[in-house]
Amino acid sequence: MVKFRDLTKILSLRSKQLSTAEKQLLTQRAARELAERSVLGVVVVPLCFAMAVFTSGYMFHSPYTCIFLSLAMLGSALARRLAISSIKKCGVESLATWLKVYFGGCLGMAGVWGLTTAIFIYTYSEGFPVLLILILSAGVGAASMVNFCIWRALAVTFLLVSFVPSILAGVLIQQAELLPAIFGIVFFVIYLLAQIKRWNFHFWDSLLTAFLFEKQAEKLSEANSSLAEIIEKEQESRREVESGRLKIRELFNLTNDAIVICALDGSVLDVNQTMLEMFSGVREEVMNTWPLQLLTMPAGSNLTVQDHWEKVVNEMEDTFECKVRRAGQRGPLLVHVNLRRVTWQEEQIIFVTLRDITARKQMEDTLKITKKFLSESEGYLQAILRNVELPIYCKDLYGCYLTVNKPFEQLCCRTLEELRGQNDLQVFHGNVGRFFSYRDSELVENGESLELEGTFTLGGQEKKLLVHKFPLKDSSGNIYATAGICTDVTIMQKTLRTAQLANEAKSEFLASMSHELRTPMHTILSVARLGLKRAHRSSQEKLESYFEMIVTSGDQLLELLSDLLDLSTLESAGACYNLGEYDLAKDLEKVVAEFSVLMDERGISLSCKFLVCPAAARYDRTKIYQVLRNLLANAMKFTAPQKEVTVVLKKDYLEINGDQQAAWKVMVIDQGIGVEKDELESVFGKFVKGSKRRSGAGGVGLGLSICKRIVEDHHGIIWAEQNEAEGTTFCFLLPALD
Repeated sequence: MVKFRDLTKILSLRSKQLSTAEKQLLTQRAARELAERSVLGVVVVPLCFAMAVFTSGYMFHSPYTCIFLSLAMLGSALARRLAISSIKKCGVESLATWLKVYFGGCLGMAGVWGLTTAIFIYTYSEGFPVLLILILSAGVGAASMVNFCIWRALAVTFLLVSFVPSILAGVLIQQAELLPAIFGIVFFVIYLLAQIKRWNFHFWDSLLTAFLFEKQAEKLSEANSSLAEIIEKEQESRREVESGRLKIRELFNLTNDAIVICALDGSVLDVNQTMLEMFSGVREEVMNTWPLQLLTMPAGSNLTVQDHWEKVVNEMEDTFECKVRRAGQRGPLLVHVNLRRVTWQEEQIIFVTLRDITARKQMEDTLKITKKFLSESEGYLQAILRNVELPIYCKDLYGCYLTVNKPFEQLCCRTLEELRGQNDLQVFHGNVGRFFSYRDSELVENGESLELEGTFTLGGQEKKLLVHKFPLKDSSGNIYATAGICTDVTIMQKTLRTAQLANEAKSEFLASMSHELRTPMHTILSVARLGLKRAHRSSQEKLESYFEMIVTSGDQLLELLSDLLDLSTLESAGACYNLGEYDLAKDLEKVVAEFSVLMDERGISLSCKFLVCPAAARYDRTKIYQVLRNLLANAMKFTAPQKEVTVVLKKDYLEINGDQQAAWKVMVIDQGIGVEKDELESVFGKFVKGSKRRSGAGGVGLGLSICKRIVEDHHGIIWAEQNEAEGTTFCFLLPALD
């Protein structure tokens, strides 16, 4: 800690002894007083320095010296200002450090000033206004002595550093004009040194006097405070006792529960205001009435009110619900009664609490009805959201999602948990978020529905959406939420296209069926009429040819009707299969053997390549025969003579839920007219024929559709491939048995 020696001298003169803490406090006060007085000097001394340099013109005569002196002055001023700020805020521990910084900053400013005045005096011959500099120097010195008198060592050092260089410079140059001014500065310095001691003594004397007066005043104040506290505590105790009584009574009266204090025999000792209001009576009437007489147990209760009372008298506490009869009031109250045996003023009493639960019961009943209604309403809403295929969402008035249905989750590739409580800009990026939130505020303000249409990328796919937005209103007509129904225009267009294709297929089917059914029927009727006319004069051979033509046309008609019936049966809910475990290789040999004769008659070569044998599988033999015959019949129908049809059976696998399952692959390879590449999938549709086959042969395009349905019902797949040279390969896979 920095020691101000003048404080020790004053204490010895007054014969006063202070503790270390008190000395530290006085030192801290003195340091802060010193800092307060020195604030102005941080600005004044640099301003005087700047005035001297600029008015003298010395900065133009020796700029580098001026820059050096200015930087030194600025650094010393900043150090002094930092020390002043820290002394005002710091504690006793760091006070010594900042006082040293302050001491150094002041001496630095004094040194710069003394050096500057010495330079001006030494260069007097060049016409610098030395008298102005000396006047400023005298003002700076006098002001500093007044401010630094608290710290005599600093004051003396500052004075010597400020004036000694200028005095020495004046003596060295020996200019007659300056001698009076130099002698004046010398006498001025001597005067200030003499005054410093007196100013310092008066400061510390007044500081110590004020400090001692404060101590005495504090002791007297503490004594008065102690006495006042004792008196106040006694009065406060009395007020608290009285206030406590009033508060207890007020609390007793203001509680929402009716309270009755009874003796063990049932006589009323005290009641609160709520009890009086509940029974609509005056205090004297209620005090003279046994309150339990007004209580009635609900129907079906096994205990009476008296039973509960006796239970509490013998034990400690009991709780029950009952009704209260009130004179002059409509209907009884439903109350919750609590009986408790306690000790009150060294006497055993029964503390009775009655709480009116009529409104609560009514509210609970209403709440049950409301919950039921809300549960049913929510069930209706959830059922609607689950069963509507269009994406639907609901938002609150701030644009945050409340609920969405499954199609909306699939559309946005977000789950309900990810969407709930988030707005569109938080969930979606860029144009998507702006599209879904567009005009939501307008919808809430106007309450009128609107439609928006936009195209953007969502879930990695380009979507064209039509959103119908509308407000949700309560029974009072207030808007409490908004909702939207999204329609994928792309899907609508695809659906429309599909419908158009279906309509075209229907028209083509009707035209084809009209032709296919009319042709054999016309043949049958024509030949039958011709035979009827010529029966009496035609030969036996001619009549047999007529019957053969009728049988051939009938077979064609039967084939068409069979395909229609097969398709209807497969698509109906009643379609069933007689599954069994068979060898697919043997059954394939039987069907190939059937078609070998037919293809030989047409000049077509039919061959088999069985790469596995046996090929155990579980299937309906009749249905699989139908598939094989249909594929071979198509191959024979569209393959020209001198061409080849090949049937291949080999081992393969099926992809089921990411797992590979062993399967048998059947391939029917023809060298016919083939199928266009973009029609390889569509040829399996109902009433669909390849563009190359529409004019080549009959049929309504049901055979491959029937094959596809049968194979898929056996958990297999069927498809068509183009051959490299010519023709088409029809393949299907059936699951193999282990």
